[in-house]
Amino acid sequence: MALSQVSTSEITGTVRDSTGAVVPGAQVTARNEATGITYRQTTTNSGLYAFAAMPAASYTITAEMTGFKTINRTGNLLVVGTPLTVDLALEVGLATEVV
Repeated sequence: MALSQVSTSEITGTVRDSTGAVVPGAQVTARNEATGITYRQTTTNSGLYAFAAMPAASYTITAEMTGFKTINRTGNLLVVGTPLTVDLALEVGLATEVV
């Protein structure tokens, strides 16, 4: 019997505002820091996002929503077979502001 090798994992998280309320409809981007390849998701009504079957690498996770400052989290290391959770908190402000 042969076992298949998996070279991916997943990135999940919740986007909330500064009061802790979930933010549905936020645009979340995961950018592979080595290759520049980007993946996009929109948060669910529960503020959740998930990127499945992602190659192991270091990722920058960005969340954007009208009426909030854009947030970037760099250096999120995704390891094969080990899911990564990156929760994000958006601050009220102009979308042109980056935290």
